[in-house]
Amino acid sequence: MDKNLQSELQTVSEKLKNLHTDYWNQYIFSWEWYLLLGILIVPWLIVVLLFRHQRLKKAEYAIFTLLVSFLASLLDQLGLGFNLFLYPIKIIPAFHTFLPGSLSVFPTVLLLLFHYYYTNSMKFFAGVMFFAAATSFIAQPLLVYWDMYEINRWHYTASFVTTVFIAAAARYLTNKITITSPLKKKPSSSKIKKIKISMRWFKQKARKTTG
Repeated sequence: MDKNLQSELQTVSEKLKNLHTDYWNQYIFSWEWYLLLGILIVPWLIVVLLFRHQRLKKAEYAIFTLLVSFLASLLDQLGLGFNLFLYPIKIIPAFHTFLPGSLSVFPTVLLLLFHYYYTNSMKFFAGVMFFAAATSFIAQPLLVYWDMYEINRWHYTASFVTTVFIAAAARYLTNKITITSPLKKKPSSSKIKKIKISMRWFKQKARKTTG
C-alpha cells in the first residue's frame, strides 16, 4: 500500500471531519435541529405509552425492531455512499445517516403495525403502503423544501419501494428466526384420567405408610 496516498487520505478525512463539525456548529439548536431531535424521541415515547399495559412478545418484537433499524441504516448508508442523496443537517455530525428515520420513525411505526396486525398480513402491508406513501411523497418533499434532505440521483418512488422492502424483509426474517410455538393444547380426557388415577395411588400409598 502506498503510504503517501494513505497519509493523504487521512489528511483529507480529517479536514472533512472538521468541516462537518464547523458546519454543524452553525445550525445546532436551530429549529431544524430541534425538529430532528423531536422526530428521534417522540415516536418512542408514543410506543412506550401505547405498550405500557400490554403483554408483548419481547424477543420477537426486539428482533423485528432491530432488523428494521439495521436494514434502514444499511440502505441509508449505501445511498449516501453512492451519493444518491445526503442530509445537510444532522443531529450528530459523526453520523451521516438519517438517525430520526432509521432509529425512530421506521422501527416504531412498523413495530406498531407488526403488533396490531400480527395475524393479518394483508392489513399489515396495507398499513406499510400507507406509511411508505406518507414518508416518501409527503415527509421527504417537506425535508427537501426545508433544506434538510437533498436528492442527487434518487426518486421518491425509490424511497417508497425501499420502505416496503424493509417492512417485508423484517417481517419475513423475524418469522424465520423466531420459533412461534402454537397455543398449548389442553390435555386430553384420557391423560386427565391417568393423572387422577396416579394421584389416588399416591394418596393410598401415603395412607398405608402413615397407618
